[in-house]
Amino acid sequence: MKPTEEVLQDLTRPSNVSVHSDDALVGKVKAAIAADDEKRKENEDEPLRRKPALVPILPTELPRQFKVTLWDVLHTLARPCRRRRPSEWWP
Repeated sequence: MKPTEEVLQDLTRPSNVSVHSDDALVGKVKAAIAADDEKRKENEDEPLRRKPALVPILPTELPRQFKVTLWDVLHTLARPCRRRRPSEWWP
């Protein structure tokens, strides 16, 4: 097991991330959502709340390549969990 100090250093080390977003990707995501919604309907599960519209990320909104740390990713993923009630965290 890594020492804590080394793990914390790994979390702050930046990595390059490439962004690819276009209409084809939006179409694939919409198809996956439709399949997931159909499966949830068959299982009589409640529908998930989703953003009303999906659009590609414009090049002016985000560079094609940028640096990000694991801390940044963890904070971004944790934000929606923080907004939910604890009873909604796990089924």
